[in-house]
Amino acid sequence: MADQPWRLIVDENSYADFSVSVSPAIERAVVEGASPPTVYLNIFDSDSITIGINEDPEQALDLAFCAQEGVGFRRRPNGGGPVYAGAGSAFLIYFLPTSHGEVPETTTEAFPKILSALAETLVERYGFPAEYRPLNDVQVEGRKL
Repeated sequence: MADQPWRLIVDENSYADFSVSVSPAIERAVVEGASPPTVYLNIFDSDSITIGINEDPEQALDLAFCAQEGVGFRRRPNGGGPVYAGAGSAFLIYFLPTSHGEVPETTTEAFPKILSALAETLVERYGFPAEYRPLNDVQVEGRKL
């Protein structure tokens, strides 16, 4: 499986739509072996918020403001508080089966490996002075990407 080609998807969805529909579908397909390892770049096309499964939207959000400003929201299938993503921001997500030969056994090992590789690619291909910053960031000139 380590030699299997990966796929790259570049897409535009709201963060909320991505979190509750696109992301789980890709994850399931990769885990089940129906899709190859996938790198997914989503550039958010609108402002949106997700809330955790146990959150009360009326308590967690200003629903009148969201409606007035066109900020969509959806409930995630996992816990946690509200997460906002504005139009034009982006997420880069790696979907890899844990059986893949390049996948570290723990998240603690995965962050440095994947994010260092991303930083090196930004340096080599685009000339950005990017570097991995523990625990889970890539930075350019001290600013998180």
